[in-house]
Amino acid sequence: MNQWKKTIPVLLSAIALGLIVAVLSILGFQGSETKQHGIQNYKYVYHSGKYSRRILAEGDTLDKVEDVDLEYEIIPLSGNNTDLGYYFTYLNLGNPQQRQIVIPDTGSTKLVLPCQDCYKGDCGTHADIHFNWTKSKTASFLKCPSKKFNCDSCVDVEDSHDPGCGYKVFFGEQSTLSGYLVEDQIYFGSYRNATDGFTFLIGCNTEETKMIHSQFADGIMGLAPTKKSIIKTAYERNPNIDHNVFSICMAADGGYFNVGGAFSNSPVGIKFFPYTLSRRNHYALPIKEMQLNTETIGDFEATFHKIQPFLDSGTTESYFPSGIYDAFMKKFGNFCQQEGKCLGKKERRCFRPTVDTLDAFFASFPSLTFRLGDVEYEWGSRYYLSGIGSNQHRHCLGISEMKNQETMILG
Repeated sequence: MNQWKKTIPVLLSAIALGLIVAVLSILGFQGSETKQHGIQNYKYVYHSGKYSRRILAEGDTLDKVEDVDLEYEIIPLSGNNTDLGYYFTYLNLGNPQQRQIVIPDTGSTKLVLPCQDCYKGDCGTHADIHFNWTKSKTASFLKCPSKKFNCDSCVDVEDSHDPGCGYKVFFGEQSTLSGYLVEDQIYFGSYRNATDGFTFLIGCNTEETKMIHSQFADGIMGLAPTKKSIIKTAYERNPNIDHNVFSICMAADGGYFNVGGAFSNSPVGIKFFPYTLSRRNHYALPIKEMQLNTETIGDFEATFHKIQPFLDSGTTESYFPSGIYDAFMKKFGNFCQQEGKCLGKKERRCFRPTVDTLDAFFASFPSLTFRLGDVEYEWGSRYYLSGIGSNQHRHCLGISEMKNQETMILG
């Protein structure tokens, strides 16, 4: 038995929105890409009789790509860490299949998206037509109470005479979702044959609020580690996925989501460090110290030992608890008061460059350094200052305060 079968690792080849941005070079993909409404269009090639897939640039032919059988799923990510502020991929659900665009989210546990009975106002207008489980031959409605699952509540469902198994989800930036559960077939990326799918719980939103309501992506794909996570379920039920592992590689624009494997030819400069599970089953990072340039912001072991910073790939900003946020903003403000520093006109949490080049603009801001055990990671201003507008004429601090909570979210 392969040693991967004995463990349950989760590898993130590049981590979170702006926290680590990697230059992407994977599986020979080098070419150009086109965009429409924020979705990158890729050409796919499938090998007849084999479980192999390669992602090619427009105009490439099959002989340009090495033929290697895969034991995992690789699907492209679209999005960026600037104007959109998140990354997304896609799933196909049910039979016949219905495409849904989802945000891979290491900070939550459920697969949730709007279904056919969530109307305008209660749910937002997203990339695709709402998933209609009543038109799927493989869908199963979960009655409440359920013998298989613990329902948060029993809720009325328009397309069923029986009450549904209800849920409610709260997100760090104050968005909420509520709805009911169904089961159906899930396919990562495009359909090829029946063995590629597996049965999984789908949350049908009947109400969305705030950022979730207005986002382009249809839904959220929770990747937080649980006994019944989508990754673990895919590993157990999809014979083509050989390892209980996933990895995410995020570039400045786009990237890849790998289910069942890690990227063997990761970009140069990627730093790896272990994670632990937080009390709430998040991917917690063992941050020992945080510095603004050379000045320590917080000694986590001594001062903030109760805080468990965790990684959240589905959150646009990072959220610091009040004590750390106040200390960070004080040192950041003191730095910007120095002559020749922070060369931009301040507009609340944003800066409008007052120098000719963006390189000079970013060079005038401090770096934020995290010490994780023996590993140090430098978070440069080019990444924690998010560009706003078509020409990125304003750059806003991607760090907010998490009030009344001892939680630190690294988005």
